[in-house]
Amino acid sequence: MQRASSTTRSKLSASLKHLLWLAPVFGVVLFAAYATAASDTQVRMHQTVNGQSTAKVSVVYSSPGRSWDRSSGIVVGVITDQAQRDRVLSQQPFDSCPAGCTDWQPVQQLDYASSSLIKPTSFYPPQLSPGAVAAPHVLQALTDDSNLRCATRYSPKDNPTPEEARQATGRDVYCLSPDSGGLVYGFLE
Repeated sequence: MQRASSTTRSKLSASLKHLLWLAPVFGVVLFAAYATAASDTQVRMHQTVNGQSTAKVSVVYSSPGRSWDRSSGIVVGVITDQAQRDRVLSQQPFDSCPAGCTDWQPVQQLDYASSSLIKPTSFYPPQLSPGAVAAPHVLQALTDDSNLRCATRYSPKDNPTPEEARQATGRDVYCLSPDSGGLVYGFLE
């Protein structure tokens, strides 16, 4: 009877050793998956915003590009070069506008759906990093900046009317302060 008990303990001990060995592997896999997701928003920004508008951007924070039900994300950064900011603000920042884009406009003129993508009140960083801690404060300063300029790119529907394009739930918003160089890019699909 005692022999069976020691065999059971040996099997349990061996199983526990395997689990302990797998824990670091599982942790590395989770970290890699999260790091990949976190870069999705920057990738999306570089795919939809033209190269001139993303050149010389120093990223402060980039959120993951995925959530449980939708793809969404935010990039907070800065363009320190004044001449670069002037070039960016002199042209349409998006590479293509299949369902329509707005021209640069004051942040106060953004519609509710567009402005909600860049509001610090809807921003909850999933990890604690220096950028994640600073990003809501940078966003608050940017959205309080009366000179902040924004452009919106609407996501396409099949042959949308101009009104349907403006009511589309999917969109990209790119905002830049001509004074401070602070920028925010947000998207929702």
